[in-house]
Amino acid sequence: MNKQIINGEEITTLFENEKIRIETILSFGNSSPDGFWYCQHEDEWVLLTNGNAKIQFEDCEKHLCKDDHMLIPAYQKHRVSYTSDDAQWLCVFKIKHFSTFIISKKVCRKVTCIVAKQKILQKKCNKKAPFSRG
Repeated sequence: MNKQIINGEEITTLFENEKIRIETILSFGNSSPDGFWYCQHEDEWVLLTNGNAKIQFEDCEKHLCKDDHMLIPAYQKHRVSYTSDDAQWLCVFKIKHFSTFIISKKVCRKVTCIVAKQKILQKKCNKKAPFSRG
């Protein structure tokens, strides 16, 4: 596992191969710097495993509570406008050279197993998209 601190957040890579990268993020109340927008070349599925957060897009803002999840398509400009002090994320990134992003039951089981071992989350993921409340 690779752990690093970026902009006050603790980011741990739990698993990575040529297809996906799975990370946990502890936000500690941090948000994106003023004027900063993510515009990633990867699809990103995020699950808020604890706390509250707001993700801002160019035309709207989504409020997430514990167990809410959403898919952020590649190149979708977004930023984290708010996180509570206890906000924790599970993020699954699809590496850019794959044309589709499907969270299969096999991947969900693998993610659940990895996260359970980290004692962050002990429930199976589902395929609600693009935004749903747990």
